[in-house]
Amino acid sequence: FDMGSDGSIAMVGQTHNPFNIAVMHVDPAGEMWTQTWNGPAGGLDDGVGVAIDPIGNVIVAGEAGAAGGDDLAVIGWSKAGAQIFSRVQAAQATGTDTVMDLSSPDADSFAIASYAFSVGQNSNIYVSRFDRNRRIGDVNGDNVINVADLLAVISNWGPCPQPPSACTGDIAPDPAGDGQVNVGDLLLVIDQFEETFTLVG
Repeated sequence: FDMGSDGSIAMVGQTHNPFNIAVMHVDPAGEMWTQTWNGPAGGLDDGVGVAIDPIGNVIVAGEAGAAGGDDLAVIGWSKAGAQIFSRVQAAQATGTDTVMDLSSPDADSFAIASYAFSVGQNSNIYVSRFDRNRRIGDVNGDNVINVADLLAVISNWGPCPQPPSACTGDIAPDPAGDGQVNVGDLLLVIDQFEETFTLVG
């Protein structure tokens, strides 16, 4: 549950059969909309946290069912109820990622606190920051996709380190990578080369 600065409220949960993320929004005039979201793997999805950002968009964090566990999911809807983005991200290559909290302090980004568990490994706590409109090929986060991003991929070539160490450059396949920085990541940067973009609400 969250309340926006204009008095609107949003709640998040789960539908049953199918198990999808569900969100409900009510504005100060009493107008209501509801939406559901089915993850890319078609698994058991669950909404955990919801936040209304400073411009009224509704941001939801939860878990997207995937083979062998759950991945972090974040979805955004506009004030009017139109879906504006979705992102699924694995905190670690295998196991279950569980959302604990969500914060959306501004209109451009949001953060999720979560923990990841995998059989035979330690549980790890993560804080994940998402830039809403950031292009995945912008490896170094400077809002332009150019030779610096190619070099960032090349300099991190090979298997990813064990969590919680970051795996810079592992961007393909979208959205969660494959645990390797390799030619697939390089080709994705090349495909988006010299694109510039601005974070917008």
